[in-house]
Parts: sequence; structure tokens; C-alpha cells
Amino acid sequence: MDLLHIVSSICNSSSLKEALYKYAVSKSLLGDYKFVFASDSGPSLGFTTNKSFSSGAAVRGLFSSTNVVVIDSDTFNEMASGTATFHMDQSLSLDTQAVSYLRPHMHGKNHRLPSDMDEVFRFISKPNVQIDPMPYVFENLRNMGVDNREKPIREILNCYEILRTIDVEHLQSAGLVRSTLSEIELENSTDAHLNRMRSHRADAVFYGALVQRHRYLYAILLKMVDIKLSSPSSSIDEMTMKFLEFCDKELACMFGREAVLARAYFLRGQNLTFFGKIQKNKSDILDALDNMAWDLYHVRQLEETMTLNVSPSARYLLPALLTFDKRFIEVMDLYPLKSIAYRKDGGQILPFHATDLPSALASSDEQKQSIFQRFYSDHARASRSSRLEKARDRLGETVETLKASVRKAACV
Repeated sequence: MDLLHIVSSICNSSSLKEALYKYAVSKSLLGDYKFVFASDSGPSLGFTTNKSFSSGAAVRGLFSSTNVVVIDSDTFNEMASGTATFHMDQSLSLDTQAVSYLRPHMHGKNHRLPSDMDEVFRFISKPNVQIDPMPYVFENLRNMGVDNREKPIREILNCYEILRTIDVEHLQSAGLVRSTLSEIELENSTDAHLNRMRSHRADAVFYGALVQRHRYLYAILLKMVDIKLSSPSSSIDEMTMKFLEFCDKELACMFGREAVLARAYFLRGQNLTFFGKIQKNKSDILDALDNMAWDLYHVRQLEETMTLNVSPSARYLLPALLTFDKRFIEVMDLYPLKSIAYRKDGGQILPFHATDLPSALASSDEQKQSIFQRFYSDHARASRSSRLEKARDRLGETVETLKASVRKAACV
């Protein structure tokens, strides 16, 4: 059995006991692999998952449970000796809409926060919460250097700097939000952040990779809508197969989380509120899908954030996202993780969901088997691998073709 199959077997264990046994048997082969499991019996993640606020905001992480168990060689050795300490850092990403909701209540304005917003700010100001601005940064890199765009970007970055440095004592005593930094320090910190964005935008390799990843998700959403609007009388299973065939043939890459989203959309249409604005005769349908692709990007980015280097005192970084967008929350709740494995050096990320993918995409055992054989067998994977580079090279052309098809189907 090769290493990838060993890792997959551990992640797909039916119980924590089984996972620990499999890890023990293969420990010498696993090197610096790290594993995180959703577990009702694990230590609490604190802020990172499934918290809702009266203001309508919600915190969502990658796992369905509020508890996890983590395994790596150090933690496993501690378990074997009797007691394990789970050393974790925790980060909180805020999407663009979240900052828009919070911004009017910042800068120490002389009125107390309304109770629903006070709850959110007190949560953000906890010492174990690290604010991550990357959702906003990634979405707005394309606006750097564009006339009249950098000033509003700087204003939002200033808000992020305040959120990172909230004066907790003043918040608790006066109910007002301000930074612990002086005005000059705050301005300098904001300018430094803006300069980092300029640097990222000027980095052709970095920015090109960002654009390419967003383009994949945009293509996926375009195909979902093209299928739904062009073939409204097709069955849910037929639509699902069309989508999977597109991913396999045109992209040479399967997108599990997004495939589950596609099936939910085919089944529920606009009742899946993430797609509530997607309908015929809407002139801004392509712009709406472009923005929705960023939402999907941010969910995938949470998985990658787990692999980032953490502080010397922590072995794991557990990310979550704060949003006021109920449509986005609905998407994150569709397909939570059961477990995830990754290498310490930030190598391949292997997410495993609470429901296996063929089961989540099929309405019968026969169709489940058909999906597995056509798209997830060793032969199918090898075929995609051989075609991936060519598919990547023509992705821009694929997107343009899909945009034309969606415009036609939407009558715009």
C-alpha cells in the first residue's frame, strides 16, 4: 500500500480509536504528516466553528463539530505517555461584507455599540483571535493601481488594523471600538499593509496563480448555471452527470465540495439562497457569479491556511471565517469536513468529508457505483493527470465559451 492510500485509510477511519491504531501501525512511514479529525470527544476549538450571533453574523470553520482531535508524531508520542497537550493557534478571516457591517461602529465614535454588535466586537477582541484580512486582500488585488480604487481600499485596510489591535479595556468599559495604536502608528501600519498589496499585485507569479485559481471556480459556477438554465427539464441526476463530465473532460480536475454545491443547486434552484440572484434576464449575472467564485475561493483558502507555519508554541493552525452573509453560511454548511491530512511543509492537502463524494452525488447505489468508476477510479484519475496541463492552458478559452453560453441561456 502506497503512502497516499495509508493516509486516506487513516482519514476515512470510522472512529478515533481506529484512526489512532492505523497511525500507530504506519507511524514510521508517515513522517511529518498532520491529521485533524472532527470529534465530539476532542478538545473544544473555542471560537473557530459553528458560532452564531444575534446580529446575523456567524463563525464557520471547516468541520461539522465544535471539537477536534489532532494527530502528529509529537502528539501521538505524548498520547502514548499518558497526556497530550493540543498546541493550537486560531485565525479568524473576515469577508468583505463583514467589514462593511462592522465599519460604521469603529474609530471610537462617541456612541455605545448596539448590543448585537457589541457581542461581535467582544468576540473579535479575544486574545486568542487573530484577524486574517486575506479574503478582502485577495478580492481587491485586481483593483490596485486602478484610478480612484486605492483610497477606499486603504480605508478598509485601516479597519482591519483596528480590528487586529482593539483596545479591549476601552471596549469593555465604554462600549466603544478603537485601536491600542496611536494615530500615527495606525496610519503607518495601514500604509505598510497597502504596500504589501501593491507588492503582491506586482508579483506576476503570485498574482497569476491567484487569478488562475479564481478562474477555475468561476468556470465551475458558470457551468452550473449553464446546465440549470439551458436544461431545466433534465433530472437532477442528469444535471449532476453533465457537471461531473465537464470537470473531468474540460478541466481535468474534479472539485468535490463544488460538485455537492452543484447538485444542491440543481435540486433547489433559487431556494438555495447562494444562487438567489442568479436568474434569467439579469444583466449582471456574470458579475454576480464572479463574486460568488470569490466566496468559494475563501472556503478553499481555509483548508490551505491550516498548512501555514505557526508560532513556535503551536503545532496546528485552525482557521475560521466570520461573515454576515447567510447565503455564504448556507454553502459552508453543505459539506463539512470529517478529517484533513497535510504535510508540515505545506504540501498536498487531503480533505475528507463527512459523506463520501459518490454517495453525496448519487440518488441510488447503481449511480453511486457509476460515478465512482467514471470519475474516481485509478484509471479516471490517471487520465485526468495526463490531460491536466492542456486543460489548464486553455482555461481562459473555456471561461469565455461558458460566459457566452450563460449569456445566451439567461437571455442577456
